[in-house]
Amino acid sequence: MIKKIIYLFIFFILSYCIWSCESNEINIPEGAFEESTVILSGTWVISQVLMNDEDITDRLDFSGMKLKLSMENNSPSNFELEGPPTPFITTANGNWEYDDHAYPTAIYFNSGQNQKMANFDAPPISNDDRFTLHFSLGCADNIYIYHFIKQE
Repeated sequence: MIKKIIYLFIFFILSYCIWSCESNEINIPEGAFEESTVILSGTWVISQVLMNDEDITDRLDFSGMKLKLSMENNSPSNFELEGPPTPFITTANGNWEYDDHAYPTAIYFNSGQNQKMANFDAPPISNDDRFTLHFSLGCADNIYIYHFIKQE
C-alpha cells in the first residue's frame, strides 16, 4: 500500500512539473535575419588625419574638405569632394561602392578610368556619425588614416 501511495505521489509531482512549465517558444521578429545595405549617405568632414600613426591634422588645412556620399535606392551612387586640395585617395568626383553592401570592409572611389580603394578600420554602421578610412597614396610606406564625422 505504501508503494502505491509513493508511486501516486511521484506521478502527481511529475504531472505537475510537466504541465506547469512555461512555453519555451522563441519569438524572432520578422526580418531579423535579413541583411540590409549600410547607409553612409551625407556630408562628411575630417576630424583627424594620421600619416604613419603621426597626427598631421594641424599641418595641412583639412577643415574645408567635405566628402559628400550619395545613395539611390539604398545603393551607393556618386560622391563629390569639396574644399581645398588635400592628400586624399582621389581628387575627382565620381561614383563609389562597397566591397560588401551589408558588411563593408572597403570602399571604392571610381572617377573616370581610375578606381581607388580605401579600407574601413571597422565596418561602418548605418546612420552612424563617424567612420575611419585608411589607405596609401602610392608609397606603401606612407599609410594615411582619415577620421570622418558626419556634418549636421
